[in-house]
Amino acid sequence: MSSDFPVAPKSTGFHRWRDYALLSGLFVLVLAGLASLAAATGWDETLTQLRKLSLLEVSILLALSLVNYLFRAVRWHAFTRCLGIGTHLAQNIRHFLGGFAMSVTPGRVGELIRMRWIKRETWVY
Repeated sequence: MSSDFPVAPKSTGFHRWRDYALLSGLFVLVLAGLASLAAATGWDETLTQLRKLSLLEVSILLALSLVNYLFRAVRWHAFTRCLGIGTHLAQNIRHFLGGFAMSVTPGRVGELIRMRWIKRETWVY
């Protein structure tokens, strides 16, 4: 049984390095933004509020966030299936999480980058 979608060639070391550099740079920018926000509101006040949370409360908040991202990733998977892109669940979750990290970019450029990743991986135009 043949597929309608051609197999994408393996990415070169340069592309992989560039992707890691881009994601690392964006991660640093997010951390800098969070640190700036905490500094603008006052470090002492921020730390005081964080210390009020118990380990159980932090665990519950993280679990709820994980469930939220899981449901959103499944919705993204359903969307790609409806479009007939031909990616599997693990690919779609990876693209969803990678694109979501950039969804705070101006004009939601992260959504376009996510589509570029899928195009490069599947060669679907």
